[in-house]
Amino acid sequence: MTDFPIPREYRADFLFLLMGTNPLPNYIAARLLARQDATVYLLHSEGAEIKSTKPIAEQIEIHLGEVRPDLTICVKGISESNDLEIKNALEPLLRKIAKQHPTCQVGLHYTGGTKPMAVHAYRLIESIFADAVFSYLDPRRLALRIDGRGAAQDKLSFSLVKEATLLAATEMTMDSLAALHGYSQDRRPEHWATAAQTPGLLAVCDAIAQVWREPTAVKPWLGWLNPRSEPVQPDEAAPRGPRDLPAETAHSAFKGVRSALDQLCGGPGAATPAHIARILRPNEPAADLPSCKHWFQGLWLEELADNAVSQIAAELPIRPAPLRCHYKAGSGDFFELDAAFLYGYQLFAISCIATDWKERAKEHLFEAFVRARQLGGDEARIGLVCCVDNKEALRKEIEQTWDAQGKVWVFGRKELGNLPGALREWVKTANP
Repeated sequence: MTDFPIPREYRADFLFLLMGTNPLPNYIAARLLARQDATVYLLHSEGAEIKSTKPIAEQIEIHLGEVRPDLTICVKGISESNDLEIKNALEPLLRKIAKQHPTCQVGLHYTGGTKPMAVHAYRLIESIFADAVFSYLDPRRLALRIDGRGAAQDKLSFSLVKEATLLAATEMTMDSLAALHGYSQDRRPEHWATAAQTPGLLAVCDAIAQVWREPTAVKPWLGWLNPRSEPVQPDEAAPRGPRDLPAETAHSAFKGVRSALDQLCGGPGAATPAHIARILRPNEPAADLPSCKHWFQGLWLEELADNAVSQIAAELPIRPAPLRCHYKAGSGDFFELDAAFLYGYQLFAISCIATDWKERAKEHLFEAFVRARQLGGDEARIGLVCCVDNKEALRKEIEQTWDAQGKVWVFGRKELGNLPGALREWVKTANP
């Protein structure tokens, strides 16, 4: 890292960071606040009666060393609450730095750690280094805050998403964000055709979206998708799915779907159940139309969301994640994100479900909400793409129930016709 967007007077030769349960804020702070060839101390909690944050510190040590090889990184344990133990652990080190490097700049970043760790470390450093720089990351506004000192009592604030140089300096990929939290991408083979690789498939997605935009078309569409007259096989919990293509006579909106399916298969009248199955499931020789129910039920909406992300990536500085990306941890923990992208280091996760039932949509969002917070911390934003009518009522209900004001966005029935525009507006307004 040769260009430092934060002025030198606010960066440190010796930077201390307090470890919390989320490594992301400290990782970003170290990238921004450590001077060239600085020494960074990762202070983690330790003790017999607590869960140590040492593993978090070790993850940061690995990944920070990859992007800032110039740094000397030290992992050090301190008490999470005992003021005397914190002082005994830090004061000799601080005195040694002051003696050996009398003109150095010292900094403390206190976003993580416990409150006692922050208070006692702050007071101790302040008593030894009068010009020390104290900082934290404000997750609500995605800003680096630097405490006032001396005659200047006002805090300084550097927006990490509104300033282009800082946005570029904190850029990450989904793989690097996941790796920082101990996850790796699980690159399993895709069992379904994707719109990016299958000409004409996106038009089918658009046509199905038009069906869902017509309230009177939803019931016949679900009737086609779930033929109740079909017998349930002994090993099936429910009917597999439709055996015939949607009939144009069922609703006028079905004409667009039939036309798009024909074009997908080669032209007017070309679509057949078998042909559609071969296209949607290219790696399954025995695939038939009933086995494609999952795609018609909701995967089309994930394709639509992924395409919308690709479109806004052409004009906004975001980094899209792979469609339906899977991540796993060494412990066996596994999860999937329908669609996602990064804006600087801020995670935007998108959960998709084709339903106009508010309660079902809310339930579907819950896992994505938890996972996004695990990866992106308080800074993460979570979007729900569904087919409800009153999206604002659903958003407010979710925010109040989960204490997630400003962190959740809902895209409903009306947004299906212009999802890229709706996503664009989300990115621009997601941070106050």
